Parts: sequence; C-alpha cells; structure tokens
Amino acid sequence: LDPKTGSTLWCFQTQSSISVGSPATSQGLIFVVDTCTTLFAVDARDGTCRWRAALPHAISSPPVYARGLVLVASETDGIFAHDARDGALVWHRDLGQLVHFCGLLVV
Repeated sequence: LDPKTGSTLWCFQTQSSISVGSPATSQGLIFVVDTCTTLFAVDARDGTCRWRAALPHAISSPPVYARGLVLVASETDGIFAHDARDGALVWHRDLGQLVHFCGLLVV
C-alpha cells in the first residue's frame, strides 16, 4: 500500500493463502510462506517474485531474516536456513521431535 494514500501499489499471488504470522523483510525483499509450503522472496518495490523455494512440510513459525539467511521452522523436520539472495538451502537442523512455535523463531 502507498503509505500516503492507502492505495494498492502492487499485489502478489501465491498458490494458496499465506501461512503463519507476519512476513520477514530485509534489503528490499519481503519473505512469506504459503500453505502449500513454498517460501517466497518478493521485491518490495514492485511485487515481483525474486525466488521461491519448496519446503518439505508445513511451517510452524513465520520466516525470520538473520545475517543473510531466511529461517523457517517445520512442524516435523526442524529448522531450515535459506540464502536470502537466491533461496538456496544453506543448512537444515533436524531437532528430532515435532516443532510447535506459538510465535517467532528466535535466532
């Protein structure tokens, strides 16, 4: 939305609704997860998709940006860290149990 007028500047469509919580933002990108388990990086200026990354299972926390990474927690597979520049998986940590977050993943 335009902060001065409230009018729509652009719209980004996902295959399904946006998943848990608020998006993360950094360096002109907005990071969101949809309920089809896809992580998106959207350009904040014009709404174009810069990259998308498939996630293996449902996500239990909103995305978090930290030190060039976008992190998400899966309900069954632990924590995933993706490169904020291109969406490549940098690392994955299996926590060995179901992961349920009621808020933000803290890094």
